Amino acid sequence: MVPDKGMILDPAEVSRFLWEFNSVSTPAVIITEEKVYQGRFSRVSKERVSLEVLSPMGDDAFPLGSRCAISFHLGVRSGIFVSEVLELVESASPRPPEVVLRYPKVVARGETRRTFRYPVSPMLQLRVVLTDNEGQFHNPKALDLSLAGILLEFPGARVPDLSIGNEVNLEIRLKNHLVRLIGEVRHQRQRQCGLVFKDVLDAGLLDPPQMLITLLRAVEARWLEERG
Repeated sequence: MVPDKGMILDPAEVSRFLWEFNSVSTPAVIITEEKVYQGRFSRVSKERVSLEVLSPMGDDAFPLGSRCAISFHLGVRSGIFVSEVLELVESASPRPPEVVLRYPKVVARGETRRTFRYPVSPMLQLRVVLTDNEGQFHNPKALDLSLAGILLEFPGARVPDLSIGNEVNLEIRLKNHLVRLIGEVRHQRQRQCGLVFKDVLDAGLLDPPQMLITLLRAVEARWLEERG
């Protein structure tokens, strides 16, 4: 299902949500324009949210004023928000450094047991290469993405003839992030084709590779930023 307005928390819910996740030092993924970091909540105030950065950092990590997405989950509940970097605090060893973000006005929440389909913004420049049964390469546009599948649209007159149940090879790339998957055709109508990720759905269970999760979080973050 496509994310709906009900996933967006109002200001009072944002406060309760963030304080709850911070109270148990919830692990988080910090997504910048260039890199993905592992982190965890460390402090929440009325104006700021701080997270410890657990991944190695370069000298140019988290420039002031840049924006990043924070994705986190606890049990079956998850959340994501986009915010501005206010400060990077280098802590004394052995404590990790903290990235300090502006308190977000908008937070989206969900349940990790559900596989929401997020619309893919053209501004994200997500690239897809599909290899059909005849070994021909195609560059369709990704319309939406989930951990279980993808909806594609083929531009121009070159639309592959894909039958229901056909398997195709997919490469999905965002900047220096790349995941390779096997897609199974579930439906095709005119220029659009819906695929499920066959190698992700194992005996009916969802077992996505970490890189697919990273790509989906970037799609989530862009969707949330455009809505906010």
